[in-house]
Amino acid sequence: MSVGDVRPDVESAEATHPRAFNAQPGAISRRATTPWENIVDLHRQTVDQGTVQRLIDQDVLGDPNCEFAVGIYRLEPHQLHPLHLHTSAAEFYFVVSGRARFTVGDRVIDGTPGTAIYLPIGLPHAVQTDDDPVEVLYGFTPADITKLGTTFI
Repeated sequence: MSVGDVRPDVESAEATHPRAFNAQPGAISRRATTPWENIVDLHRQTVDQGTVQRLIDQDVLGDPNCEFAVGIYRLEPHQLHPLHLHTSAAEFYFVVSGRARFTVGDRVIDGTPGTAIYLPIGLPHAVQTDDDPVEVLYGFTPADITKLGTTFI
């Protein structure tokens, strides 16, 4: 299955430049045409809330060689991404818009646009909104959401 067969909003980007040393195609994904998905539908943890736009990952691209995942995570007012950790994945958050409280290990911080958070493997973390929604750019390795080793605490 090729990248273009998976989702119409993901385009293949061939490596034809004379200096390219990797012949695998890259991919181009556009947020404007990427659907929102309930996070519960992706990992079946009913205590979790919010929606995601998966921009790059193995499933979206249909590419088992994709090394990481990137997307937008949105929480509406008064929603919770409960305390959890990943036993097999490092992760980052970058607050794009809105405001939320982020639990990072034993710290609680106010995340506002421009806040970047690194979450190494095994560090408990959570996100809670108050009256404002929040949109967070996320990224993690590996690129398969079923292999993160997510444990809710």
